[in-house]
Amino acid sequence: MIELLQVVILGATLGGVYALMASGLTLIFGVMRIVNIAHAAFIILAAYLTFWAFTRYQLDPIESIAIVMPILFVLGMAVYRLLFTRLADSHRHAEMTVLLTFALALVIEGVLGSVATGTYRTTTPDYASDSFDFGPFYLPKGQLYATALSVILIGALLVFLRFTRTGRAIRATMQNRAAAQLVGVNVARLSTLTFGIGIAL
Repeated sequence: MIELLQVVILGATLGGVYALMASGLTLIFGVMRIVNIAHAAFIILAAYLTFWAFTRYQLDPIESIAIVMPILFVLGMAVYRLLFTRLADSHRHAEMTVLLTFALALVIEGVLGSVATGTYRTTTPDYASDSFDFGPFYLPKGQLYATALSVILIGALLVFLRFTRTGRAIRATMQNRAAAQLVGVNVARLSTLTFGIGIAL
């Protein structure tokens, strides 16, 4: 029974990290109807950037988010502007974007494979091997920090979507793209911003 509860605790904390990843994927699909197959490749890219920041500059993985997220945000906006804007009005939008994101995933993985090879890599901050003990249960500090940060970022995203003008425009576009355009929402600009946010998450 204790082993089962331990698995549930670890699974629940890890689920917070997966929820953050899924929120970016959902945001992109909701606004642009793009099934972003390359989303996992961007996550891998972020992981490598975090690893390089740790090994070269001894920057803590959690602190490196302040650098990695803006890089991914700008990269996401650039990718959307360069590759996806011309497909926005295509009558085969769904098929073309799936193929494009699949190709993008292959490119990212190929570049990372040639630069970093396939060797297993990990970061080892001071707290990597530490854990919080609660009687017979334990919780790795690194996993707890990642979960707490994920909850904070998801909360910030919800506040942004609910209480800001841009956030409300994003929600309106997710509900009805045509109606949002009719009331003056710049859907093209909003899509670029949303893609950047989705990739950064």
